[in-house]
Amino acid sequence: MHAPTFALLAYAELIEPELAEYIRDNAAFPNTVVDRIVPQEQDSDYNYPSRLLQVRDRAPIVTEPFWQFVVEDSFTK
Repeated sequence: MHAPTFALLAYAELIEPELAEYIRDNAAFPNTVVDRIVPQEQDSDYNYPSRLLQVRDRAPIVTEPFWQFVVEDSFTK
């Protein structure tokens, strides 16, 4: 059992033991991964939000177009 699942069940147990039992018997908590490439910042990154959205952002995060989401195939039946 993963730490977040354990924490949720412990909390549910404190609130309502039947709720914890229901979650244990009927819920799934699949692991997930999000992969996004974030290159080293460039001086030009600070002007990007202004050019694109006409807003000033003091800490923009500019990413490459690559992204990938992975969700574990571990759902309730």
